[in-house]
Amino acid sequence: MSISAEQRLPDVLAELIDAIVDGEHVAQVLELLTRRSVELFEVASAGIIVADPRGGYRVLAASDERADLAELFQSFELEGPAFDVVASGNGLTVDLTSADGRWPGFARAARGIGIGWVHALPIRLDAVVVGALNLFRPYAGGDLPDPVLGQALCGLVSVALAQERPVRRSERLAERIQQILNERGRVEQVKGIVAAHMAGSPADAYAVLEFHARAHGVTVVAAANDVIEGKVAPVTLVSTWRRGDTTDGTPLA
Repeated sequence: MSISAEQRLPDVLAELIDAIVDGEHVAQVLELLTRRSVELFEVASAGIIVADPRGGYRVLAASDERADLAELFQSFELEGPAFDVVASGNGLTVDLTSADGRWPGFARAARGIGIGWVHALPIRLDAVVVGALNLFRPYAGGDLPDPVLGQALCGLVSVALAQERPVRRSERLAERIQQILNERGRVEQVKGIVAAHMAGSPADAYAVLEFHARAHGVTVVAAANDVIEGKVAPVTLVSTWRRGDTTDGTPLA
């Protein structure tokens, strides 16, 4: 018997709240949230993009490479669901096969990577809409995501963004965005290094990092930092992951 999204929501919320309370890096929390969004809403991909008070839009998390590209297209084209959600303050659902008039650059680019439908939910900070949780499918159809579930997950994004508060909202958001971008950058850098060592995909490389982090009781960002700082060699991570071993010679946290 399958478990409904409503039945799974308490466990997902508990997992995400625990990650925030335990001090997980925000980039890791938001990436976990996008992956759980895919499962809960039965979509293909999910991403989080926000307006940077310093200008432009920034991709903070994505469930996979396709969602990452879709969010980057919005940033480059200066159009797309997140722009409209921030401008209107409301969520939206759009069939991208008929959206060339609305988003001529983004709609074509998204279809080019296999995305034909988007449902965007507003992310608020201090009652102001600052970005969107975007849910993607390859084509239109299927049930619309439950708005209550969507609001709950967007609320957790707001909680993650609002940690370590400076005095002003714009300063707080800019600081969090920069921190998340730095963390994502380090993880992406190490994913590339590990993928090269194992002749695998970025997804495989992330699985290696995640395995090392779980085995040593640290975050994925911390595991990436260990590689960058030379505390653990990429080849060691890969060989340990392939063996399924947790004793690779590095000290457990």
